[in-house]
Amino acid sequence: MENEVKSVKRDLSVCLYMMKKNRQRIVLNVILFLIIGIVCAVIISYTKEDEYMASATIYSSEYGSYEKSVEGITAVKDYSDIMSSTKVCSRAISIMGYEPMSIEDMKDAIKVYSDKEKNIVMLTVVANSEEDAIAMTNAVAQAFVSEIRNITGIEAAQMLDEADRAYSHSSVKKTMVFVIILFGFLGGIGTCAIVFIKTLTSQKILEVNECSLDGTLEIIGILPDFNIMS
Repeated sequence: MENEVKSVKRDLSVCLYMMKKNRQRIVLNVILFLIIGIVCAVIISYTKEDEYMASATIYSSEYGSYEKSVEGITAVKDYSDIMSSTKVCSRAISIMGYEPMSIEDMKDAIKVYSDKEKNIVMLTVVANSEEDAIAMTNAVAQAFVSEIRNITGIEAAQMLDEADRAYSHSSVKKTMVFVIILFGFLGGIGTCAIVFIKTLTSQKILEVNECSLDGTLEIIGILPDFNIMS
């Protein structure tokens, strides 16, 4: 057991020594990977845009009638899937008066969440500008409420909270910085791992203690193997 511990310590010390010896190579690889990361970041800057998310909530309330309120929220939850339908998106575009993106892209940008405890449905929309995110969220919510009333005839469904601000959902600058740091990290760690593995699997003798088995054998002499250059 003691010999195994000494062997592990010796291997670690040799690996650290080899990493120190190859530090120039490690630094060069980090620089190379940073350059690759910068190139990828530039590509991202030309292909991606900042994204913003806004949200609105829909609920059901009928003054003086609890049963109709329950029917309304049940209908809102049951039909919540149509919020990202072509019909609702087309109606939302008509409400907005302009088309911020294609209907297919709008359908993908819409997410719906249902809260059982509060009996509300939350709608979120992601767009490339704060103004579009807010406008789309409110327009989709209004279009959905109108569609629920047309389908079920229940007037209790209505908007609870309109979207009045949008939050950053995806930042291109943050993504670029992350990509550059990630590539630099992979370059350094990857090179260190290669040096570490090559050192552990190498048959070369780097320390005298490796020949004496940590002092258990007496060394009379060492014969180096080398070629004499003529």
